Amino acid sequence: MRKTWLVAALATVSVAQATEFRPVVESSTLVKGTIVLNKDGTVASTSIDDENVLGNALSDVVRKTAAQWRFDPVMQNGEPVIAKARMSVRLVARKNDSGDYNVRVKGAMFGESVDATKRRNLPHLTSPAYPPAAVSAQLEATTYVALRLDKDGHVIDAVAEQVNLSQWGSERLMKEWRDVFAKAALAAARKWTVQRPDDAPPLNADTWTARIPVVFHITNLHTGRTRSIWQTYVPGPVDPIPWLEGKPARGAFAQSPDALPDGQIAIEGDGPNLLTPTDHG
Repeated sequence: MRKTWLVAALATVSVAQATEFRPVVESSTLVKGTIVLNKDGTVASTSIDDENVLGNALSDVVRKTAAQWRFDPVMQNGEPVIAKARMSVRLVARKNDSGDYNVRVKGAMFGESVDATKRRNLPHLTSPAYPPAAVSAQLEATTYVALRLDKDGHVIDAVAEQVNLSQWGSERLMKEWRDVFAKAALAAARKWTVQRPDDAPPLNADTWTARIPVVFHITNLHTGRTRSIWQTYVPGPVDPIPWLEGKPARGAFAQSPDALPDGQIAIEGDGPNLLTPTDHG
């Protein structure tokens, strides 16, 4: 992580002020793979993409955690079946008082069957304008946008669920920056039309909900740097989705927004429904 202060393009903050605040900073990596579920919803096996890059120790963290998960049984024609699904797992590392790092699963998301012919990759959508003040500050972010869409994929409503920043500063200043990135993402998202997959749940509803990550990335900041699987960021708070409040979260939307990989789309109610917490059984 770049040990720099948020540039005060929106507000002025002194070093003395900024050092009073030390929000949670996480180093994380997103692990992709596949799980196979038994008929009773227990995990039969877990495979990890690019395991040679992730390494044995981190792969074991994912496998041991996944072995404790319990899902609703996957049903076909009224009968439980063995099921296979894609997964993405957010691993986070935090430094403890002894200087060592604790690694755990923060969130996970489970999507379509690996045998599906239609992949739900992020469609080609108009990118938002990068806020000029953020460019000057060399500040990056990922905004996770939830969209309420009609049958034709037009946006009825939109909300920024979470904004993760690349740098830390005072709570007040980070809130202002999160608002800047949220407004930029939503201004673009409200103009989108997202094609609804034929099997997107709920099948016969007039509206459906999708989650899409919007990445604000400054390319020249990373030129010449050694690539690492770990990214350091300051996670933002997760705001509720107004039109889903009071409704039990299921499938992809039962998990933290930032478990969703960049370039993917999650659909509310889709995927196997995890019954246990992601970080333990």
